[in-house]
Amino acid sequence: MGNSLEYVNKFYMNNLTEKQKKILLYLEEEVRDFEYLKSKNISEDIDELSSKEIGSNLLILKQLNTQFKIEKWSESNSTTWKISRK
Repeated sequence: MGNSLEYVNKFYMNNLTEKQKKILLYLEEEVRDFEYLKSKNISEDIDELSSKEIGSNLLILKQLNTQFKIEKWSESNSTTWKISRK
C-alpha cells in the first residue's frame, strides 16, 4: 500500500504547477490537524502569489484530492479556508 501512496504523491507533484506546489508545501508546514487560513495571509507568506491566485489554486487542489481536505469557509475581508489533513 505504501508504494501506491508514493506513486500517487509523485504523480500529483509531477502534475502540479509551480504555484500549486508552493501552496501544497506551505500547507505541509502550516497544517497539523486543521487550520483556518485566509488567502491574504497565505499570500503574504508566499510572496510571489496574490490572494486571488491562492484561492483559485486552492480550489484546484481541492479537486485533486490531495492529503488535505480544503473547504471554502467564509468570504468576509478575504476568503477563509478550513484546511485539514485527511
